[in-house]
Amino acid sequence: MAHPPSAETEVLIIGAGPAGSATAIALRQAGIAVTLADRHDFPREKACGDALMPDALRALRRLGLGERLLGPALQARSIHIHAPNGTAVGVRGDFACLPRRKLDQSLLDAARDAGTRFLPRHRVRGPLLNQGHVTGARFSVGGSSSTRRVRARITVLATGAAVEPLRAFHLLLRRTPSALALRAYYRVPDWVARAHPHLYLSYDAAICPGYGWSFPGPDNVFNIGVGIFSDGPDRSAVPNLRDLWDTFIRAFPAAREIVSCGQPFAPPRGAPLRCNLDGAQLHQPGLLVVGEAAGTTFPFSGEGIGKALESGLSAAQAIAATIRGNADDWNAAGPRYEADFRAMHAARYHAYRRAQSWLAWPAMCNLIARRAGPGSFAAQRLEDMIQERGDPRDLFSIPGLCRTVLEGRPPSATPC
Repeated sequence: MAHPPSAETEVLIIGAGPAGSATAIALRQAGIAVTLADRHDFPREKACGDALMPDALRALRRLGLGERLLGPALQARSIHIHAPNGTAVGVRGDFACLPRRKLDQSLLDAARDAGTRFLPRHRVRGPLLNQGHVTGARFSVGGSSSTRRVRARITVLATGAAVEPLRAFHLLLRRTPSALALRAYYRVPDWVARAHPHLYLSYDAAICPGYGWSFPGPDNVFNIGVGIFSDGPDRSAVPNLRDLWDTFIRAFPAAREIVSCGQPFAPPRGAPLRCNLDGAQLHQPGLLVVGEAAGTTFPFSGEGIGKALESGLSAAQAIAATIRGNADDWNAAGPRYEADFRAMHAARYHAYRRAQSWLAWPAMCNLIARRAGPGSFAAQRLEDMIQERGDPRDLFSIPGLCRTVLEGRPPSATPC
C-alpha cells in the first residue's frame, strides 16, 4: 500500500465557491480534517445568473442545507425558454434564485460551522510536490510578499475559470474560455416583480448564437444577463458583451420592461466560463479538480452551480473512500472521482453541447419550440432534461429531432 504524505491537514481545498465549500462540508461530515483557502475574504461578488436549477437544489439537500440556503431564496415553479422567433416553451420544475454573494457566503459559513479551517486572502502560487505527488500548495498572503506553505495528503483545486491556477498545477489543456457572460442587477417595483415570476432563458434571433436571461431574485431584484460561446471556429466574431447586453434588452420584452422600470442595483460584471468538462485535467497524483476549474458548467445554458456542487460531492466521496477505506493505492481518489463523475454526467454534457451547436441554425430551434406544445414529445423531453430524468439525447439527437417533427402537437404558447 502506498503511504500518504505527512500533512498538517488531511485535505486542502483551494477556492471557497460552491464546489470548494461543498467538498469541504461533505468531507467534514465524513470526519476528515479540511483546510479551505481562498484569495478573497467573504462575502465577495461573483458574476453569475444566480439560478438554482433542480440539480443544485438536490445537491444542497444532500448536504443538509436545503432549509438554511433556500429560505432566503426566491422560489419559482417554471422556466420559460424562448426560441429565436419568440415562441416560449414553459418547463415546470423546482427552481430558486439567490445572489451568489449570499449563496457563497452561506456555503462557506456552513463549511466553517462543520469545522473547516478557513484561510482568506490566500492566493495560490503553485503546488508542493514530492516525487510527482501533489502534497499541498504555496500561497501569497494578503497581497503582500509573505508566503505560506500548506501541506496536505490530498489537495482539491476549486478555483473556477481562472487560468493561472490551472497553469501553475500543470493542468491546463485550453487557455481560452468556452464562453463569456455579463450580468447586471435591477430592483423593480412590486407590480413588475409580480408580472415576471418565472425564470426566462432567451435565444432571441437578435443575439443568436448568444443567449440572454432574466431571473427574479429576492427583494424584487432581477438578474439580467447575456452569454456568448467563444469556442466556435471564428473567435474573432465574438461580439462585445456590453453591446450584446444592450441588444438583448432592446429585443426581449420582459428584460426591456424590467430595465426601464427598475433601478440599477449593482454595476454590470462579466466573467469567463469553462464548459463541457473541457480545458483541464481532472486529477493528478494527490490532486483533484472540481467545479468550473474542471469545466463543469453546461454548454447551451451556461448553468454551473448545480454541477459544481455535485462535482464537490463526488470528489468528497472519492477522497473519503481513499482516506478511510484503506485503499491499496493512495492515488485512487482522482481516477475514482473522474470515472464516477463522467459516468453520471457525460451523456448530459454531450446533449447540451449538441443543443448549443443547434443554435447556429435558429430555424431548428424554432421548429422544436413550435412542436413543444403541452404533452408533446419535445415538451416532455425538455422537462426531463432540466429535471435530469432519462437520457437528454432523446431530444438533442437526429432521431430525437425526427420524433419531434412526427409527434409534436401544435403549441398553445404564444410569442412573448
